[in-house]
Amino acid sequence: MYKEQKTVIKELRELFEIDNKNNNSREFEGKFFIDKRHFERFEVISKLQNYFNGVGVKDGYVKVSPMTMVFTTFEVCDGKPN
Repeated sequence: MYKEQKTVIKELRELFEIDNKNNNSREFEGKFFIDKRHFERFEVISKLQNYFNGVGVKDGYVKVSPMTMVFTTFEVCDGKPN
């Protein structure tokens, strides 16, 4: 099953409890910054794997960025991965 990018972003905001106000985790234009005090990197990846089990992004994909000290970052991208 494929979901529209808007739907995926909305559902991921809910999954990671993002409201851009309370917990230092943020989302901006499909790019997510998950504060490691909120969820550790392994938790983020596990949640993403569970969410995308049998689900895809219509006309897009999700890219997880390399490790950083403060945030686990990923984004919902247009097109196909390189």
